[in-house]
Amino acid sequence: MWFSAMHTRIDAMLVGNLAEDAFEPIGNEICEAVHYIEHLASCFDPTSELSKVNSEAAQHAVETNEELVLILRMCKEYHRLTGGLFDITQSGQMDDLLLSSDRQVSFASPLKLNLSGFLKGYALENIRSILSEHGISDALVSVGQSSIMAIGSHTGTNGWEVVLANGTASSPSQEESSRKTVTLYDECLTTSGNNSEDRRHIVDPQTGNAIAGKRAVAVVTKSGIEGEALSTAFFIADAERREQLKEQFGIKIVVEI
Repeated sequence: MWFSAMHTRIDAMLVGNLAEDAFEPIGNEICEAVHYIEHLASCFDPTSELSKVNSEAAQHAVETNEELVLILRMCKEYHRLTGGLFDITQSGQMDDLLLSSDRQVSFASPLKLNLSGFLKGYALENIRSILSEHGISDALVSVGQSSIMAIGSHTGTNGWEVVLANGTASSPSQEESSRKTVTLYDECLTTSGNNSEDRRHIVDPQTGNAIAGKRAVAVVTKSGIEGEALSTAFFIADAERREQLKEQFGIKIVVEI
C-alpha cells in the first residue's frame, strides 16, 4: 500500500496470515493516523495546531492539543541530550519555548517551530502501534525513503534489506555501483542531509547558517523518533562530537552518503 502525506510518499509492505481484504482497513487506519499527525503539527498547514502556536505564542500562552505539547516536550529533551544540535527553532532558541502545563505553550521571544525533522519518525512509531494492535509482526514502512521502519523480516530472510543512494534509501533493485546496503531487523533507518549541492535546508542552530559541503548521514536506531533527532544531530556534528553521540546513545551504524 502507499499514500501521500507530509509532502512525500509513504509506502508500507505488510506481511501476515490474513486474508488480502483484511489488510485494507489496517492501511486506512495508518493513513488516517498520519494525516492526523500532519494536520496537528505541520508548520506548512495554516490551520494546524502548530501554526496556531507559531502565530500566537509570543503574545500569550496558547492552549493547545495535549499530544502537540507531548511532541514539543520530546523535542526539548532531544535538544538537551544532543547538546543543542537538534533544534526545532533552527536558531538556538529552544530555551524560549515554554511549556507551562499539559496544554499550554508560550514563547519568550518570537519563534517559528518547524517539526519537519521530527514528524516522520513520530509517524513511524504511531504506525508501529497500529500494526502491533492488529498482530502484524513483519512489515516495512518507508516515509519518503528517508525514514524507514523495519519490523521483523521478509519471508525467508533475516531482516529487510534497504539500499542507500543519493541521500535517501531505496529498494534493493536500484542499480548503482556506489550503493550501500543495510539490513534492518526491528530497527529504523533515518537519513538527514542534502540530496543535491543546491539544497541546503539543515541549519546549524549554533551558527544560524545552512550547512554546505556535506551530503547526507543515515543512522540505525530502535526508535524512529530517536532516529529523526540523531540523524540531524550527526549531520551537524563534527567528527569528535559524532563519536560522543555514538557512545552516548549506543549507536552502532552511522552511514555517510
